[in-house]
Amino acid sequence: MSKIEHKNLIHMYDAMQDSLSFYLVIDYCAGGDLLNHQLKQPNRKFTEQKAVFYLSCIRDAFLTLKLNDVMHRDIKLENLFLDSTGNLKVGDFGFAKFGDESFTKLGSHNTMAPEIFLNLNNHSRKYNDKCDLWSIGVVFHIMLFGKKPYFCNIRKNDKLNVNAMSQSLRKFNAQEKAFNDISFESADLIRKLLTKNPKFRISNFIT
Repeated sequence: MSKIEHKNLIHMYDAMQDSLSFYLVIDYCAGGDLLNHQLKQPNRKFTEQKAVFYLSCIRDAFLTLKLNDVMHRDIKLENLFLDSTGNLKVGDFGFAKFGDESFTKLGSHNTMAPEIFLNLNNHSRKYNDKCDLWSIGVVFHIMLFGKKPYFCNIRKNDKLNVNAMSQSLRKFNAQEKAFNDISFESADLIRKLLTKNPKFRISNFIT
């Protein structure tokens, strides 16, 4: 990742190691992560104008990763950071992978694409970078509505109920959602990003 530079990606400048720890020298984002910013907003959601701005930053980061054959595989509010100027940077590349497809089941359950989440025990099913587009769709929905498009919010101390989450995801159909109180363009984009079958999910997007 040290070879990839973009204003919307946290850059790694150096890596060091001693007998106890491994150290990374990366961009400092004084604004913290986007989740903390959202929790401070009225009704815990951003205005559409602000959400679209952040989405445009995520889009540019995604396109840069795509051009470099990198899948992030863990796009979520906690991994989106703001620098001192308010610019958004995508960070935390612990699950990132070079290549255009993978079989490994990695990611955060709340934003994990259905082709991964619904096949957690099937390691023979491959997926591609469209998994990141699904995650971006979930993040965009959360920014606009203050909640996930499916699943109940699960507190950190609660045991993950994979079966309940799987049922919720199977029932979810973005094409049937009204998505009131946002523009037609934003609603249309959410539906295209949150298309469960990756074959029919858009492969790119603009705002």
